Amino acid sequence: MILQVAVATPLDSLFDYLAPESGVQPQPGQRVRVPFGRREQTGVIVRLADHSTVPDNRLRAALEIIDAEPLFDTTTLALLDWAAAYYQHPPGEVFATALPSALRKGAAAEIPTQYLWIATLAGKQTDTEILAKKASVQAKLLNAIVQSDGLAEAELRKLHPGWRKIIANLTDKELIESILADNTATPSSKQISHRN
Repeated sequence: MILQVAVATPLDSLFDYLAPESGVQPQPGQRVRVPFGRREQTGVIVRLADHSTVPDNRLRAALEIIDAEPLFDTTTLALLDWAAAYYQHPPGEVFATALPSALRKGAAAEIPTQYLWIATLAGKQTDTEILAKKASVQAKLLNAIVQSDGLAEAELRKLHPGWRKIIANLTDKELIESILADNTATPSSKQISHRN
């Protein structure tokens, strides 16, 4: 398997490398550490190929696949690849620009913790019409949370730009609670109880 890698260099091409001997399956969108001249560079796998135009005796192996999962999805990869061709700019520089500085240098990508806000038993039993008379926005968000299996930050932001304060108030009233999104594959199976 040949990795076609975008390396931050003014040269207008991708660079071919053999896949490293490691347990990580190479995928487009992952960062990879490669030998480049006398140095090591961090690049991005743009494509996988069956063969290379580089002679076998000159083809070097990548040193390490840095990411377990791709940092760029197929749509973003295609967009960056298109931008490099359209603007006639070296692909390695285009891909490097799309990464934060620390990731360009090979730092580990940290996945932010994602939370869902779900209704407690008390929240499910609350009459939102009565709540709306005193706090209409709280009632609106609580109703949306009750009607769903849980709402994430992006969904709450769409419902109300000042959602954090409203969510804090609903949490203080023990009408909702937050749970890790990773633990919500089957939200209905989670036991939700009202804390006394």
